[in-house]
Amino acid sequence: MRFLSWLVCLLALGLAPLAQAARCGSDVNGRGKVVPCGCGDVLVSSHTLSAADPITQHRCPDTGLTIQIPLTTADATLALGGQVLAGMMQGIGLHIVSGGAGGLTVAGPGAIGGFDTGVAARRGSLLKITDVLASGNAADGFALNGDGFTLRTSEGSHNGRDGIVVRGSGFRLTGTRADQNGRYGYLISGRSAAIGDTLDNQAMGNGRDGFVIRGRDLAISQPVATANGRRGLRTHITRGTVRAAQATANAGVGAGGNQGDRLPRCSHKGSCR
Repeated sequence: MRFLSWLVCLLALGLAPLAQAARCGSDVNGRGKVVPCGCGDVLVSSHTLSAADPITQHRCPDTGLTIQIPLTTADATLALGGQVLAGMMQGIGLHIVSGGAGGLTVAGPGAIGGFDTGVAARRGSLLKITDVLASGNAADGFALNGDGFTLRTSEGSHNGRDGIVVRGSGFRLTGTRADQNGRYGYLISGRSAAIGDTLDNQAMGNGRDGFVIRGRDLAISQPVATANGRRGLRTHITRGTVRAAQATANAGVGAGGNQGDRLPRCSHKGSCR
């Protein structure tokens, strides 16, 4: 129901005329000047989206919003304010290039859909994303690269390729979902990271594997994989742990039992396959 309600909002948006990219945000000039954000604009300060921002009223023909917060700015936040950013199957919905000192926080609720990629972050640009839905994009919902960031209570669903793609080190995924994506629910590679804690991460109904996880020193806790087209949970981990994993009704490959529900085994040396 959550996905359907956001999808209705996406389809209801009209088409936006092409406009020249501009700097936008709630403090564009360092003296509190507020400039609403439109399609293709560059966010240069913290900002809370609202109906006053043209980007929330029309579908974007290419990239929605590029974030380039100066490195001299600390604690930068983009609050989606319950808004929907919609595209025309091109570009990136939120392209986080620079998030200022310490990285950007993206705070929902809010939805991003109809782009090529919903949310993309370069290494060193991101601190945290919470309560964001990335759905109906041509390729990936989230494509995040970085160190020490958190993706929390967010969802990558009904995307053409992968729901949540994460690369880097020291990151944390908690309370996320990846449903009904064309290929993988989660595609994760990195080191010294935590995937799940008191909140599980769930992959359901994806075209191929629910979770594909590679790396070293990874702590995987309570992954739930249900009704994916191949394996529920596929890992290639050195010095890692997998705890309380659940895999049910995954199709798997080959004959002789449900191969898709086979869970990885961790050796005494901490390698999990």
